[in-house]
Amino acid sequence: MNDFLSKLPGPFFDFVVTDGNHYERAGKVQRVKGIKQEYFHHPDALRVQDAIVELVATCFYKAHPSFNYYGPTEFRNENLAQLLDCLGEWFQLNRSCRTEAEFRELLKPYFLEEAQGAVESWSDQWAIIRDELSAKVDEILDRGRVAKRDRRVLLVLGI
Repeated sequence: MNDFLSKLPGPFFDFVVTDGNHYERAGKVQRVKGIKQEYFHHPDALRVQDAIVELVATCFYKAHPSFNYYGPTEFRNENLAQLLDCLGEWFQLNRSCRTEAEFRELLKPYFLEEAQGAVESWSDQWAIIRDELSAKVDEILDRGRVAKRDRRVLLVLGI
């Protein structure tokens, strides 16, 4: 595989499975200050380019109406189940694209522009990008499945 998606520029989203104890607290009443520093650029995080996440961002918003594209969001329980369902549907829709025109309908203009710039011949290589995109969304799904199976939290750190 040529790994065209790795050529896409950042910024990146990080996907980390946590036990839910990722908030830094301070003061007598232990108010939440934010996410602990060790979760930013965590070595176990799945890093995904913004251009890719933007394609499936509606799934994140449907599953968690207060999804923070520019900061942290926790997906657990019902939110996580809804996210997995929506991403799974998008994954199947993407995999079912048999023509370049069908695939193009799934893409946002920014992603299309970046992807076309990353390959020599879009018309010859769109199917490779479709397959790579499916694999990347499946990696996100895998993180979510692990979190659901282990009754943990999928922490999504936006750009």
